Amino acid sequence: MFIQKRPVISVGELDRNFPSKLLDKLKRRFYHAKQEFGKLKNRQAELDRKRGHVCPWGRKLSEDAWIRRVRKQWQEQPPTIPEVRRGRPGFVFETLLKIWAYAPFFKAEQNAEDIANTLDINPEFARLCGLPSETTPAGKAVYEIPAARTLRHFNQILYTFDLWGDFKRFLILDNLEKNVIQWSENLVIDPTHLDAFARVRKSCTACRICPKRDRCHFAQNTCELTGIVSKSDNYKLPGVKLNFALLPECQIAIEAIACRGQAHDSKLLNPVLVKLATDYPDLKDRVKKVLADGAYDFDFCHQVTRETMQAELITPINPGNRKPIENPARGIMQITPYGVPVCIAGHEMILTGRDCQKEQFIWVCPVFNEQRGDLNLPCSDACKRRCCPDAGQGRAYRVDRDFTPGINWDNPQHLASTIRLYNLRTSVERAISGAKRILKFDRFYNRGRMALQAHGDRYVIAVQLVAHVAGKLHRPEAARRYRLTGS
Repeated sequence: MFIQKRPVISVGELDRNFPSKLLDKLKRRFYHAKQEFGKLKNRQAELDRKRGHVCPWGRKLSEDAWIRRVRKQWQEQPPTIPEVRRGRPGFVFETLLKIWAYAPFFKAEQNAEDIANTLDINPEFARLCGLPSETTPAGKAVYEIPAARTLRHFNQILYTFDLWGDFKRFLILDNLEKNVIQWSENLVIDPTHLDAFARVRKSCTACRICPKRDRCHFAQNTCELTGIVSKSDNYKLPGVKLNFALLPECQIAIEAIACRGQAHDSKLLNPVLVKLATDYPDLKDRVKKVLADGAYDFDFCHQVTRETMQAELITPINPGNRKPIENPARGIMQITPYGVPVCIAGHEMILTGRDCQKEQFIWVCPVFNEQRGDLNLPCSDACKRRCCPDAGQGRAYRVDRDFTPGINWDNPQHLASTIRLYNLRTSVERAISGAKRILKFDRFYNRGRMALQAHGDRYVIAVQLVAHVAGKLHRPEAARRYRLTGS
């Protein structure tokens, strides 16, 4: 029996449909940032000479001020490409950008050394990136491969001045304009952890040998974001976190925010919503519901969502330290910490609606109810007589709103419509996990917040790039197929 395979984009199609028109503004910013990066390093070295020692905290302050000045200058006046005055011309901007953008599709890890090795052993990767080559007498093309140091320096310039973020925003806005992706009334927030290789809470070398280390309160760690990620009581590991925002219908990420590894998920909501509201103002008018997991089920998370996005936060119930309520009424064995009544036959009752005047939730019998009941569930005659002997459709139980405070009154978590809506989030969670492993984004090799933010931005660029090409080729079914074929 012949089974037709699902269409997959090839790396050749990816290169032929690469959005080069989006790079003009980014290219001008890069060459200006390259000059400013050299000036910044010289300024930091000059300040270190005046202090008599290297101070990471002082370097960080000067770097933040320098970056803010340059970004503000770009908003006021677009930069121009400077003329190359001396020295051997290096690799062009578009070539280096393609190397980093195409690396996930050639199974290269997100570090300069592995990407350089992959270029060396994979001629197709080097050809698609546009690297210069020479032909040997045997007719074989030998490509000039950039050193890992060159790739690392290029990446450092881009993440220092948030140029990866600029490319990500240009690509998403272009996809929206061409209807490759469309805004939705629902938005999914889902954090994920990455393996990190920095030592947890270890001071950097400069701070350990600093003569003022005993009285300095601003000692810097090798990576301020690496911490112990607790997946469960028995599964803890050093790592960092990225908080993703996705559109559930297309299951494609539109934002990723760098976070500390040990930060609680509820603390990660505000940064990603603020970032989305700032970069995409139209999103606030379209999103009505934000879907997240139970770690976000706190009052301040609901308030932040309403204030930032003018939307409702939909989460499963987080029972916390609530205890079950035993024998609250006749025929009811208990109300679970999740707010669900359990009848004396041991079945959870079904929520069908609310009485807005009396502010009560309405639960019905899971066995004898005509619309929601299942007669295959066991319920003895003794249980029926004790619970509701005269009710043909079984027991209907009303619970006051204040009696089960964990249930959201506006969007009750146990209502069938809310359950169907929330199921969109679970499918997105699997999509993130799969793409993260396929595209080799599950490990973070660098240090610092800016490098981790660039790591997340490159993930968003990779998935948006596949969606862009799939839309251009009129093959929407290939928009989430990341195992690309050869050219």
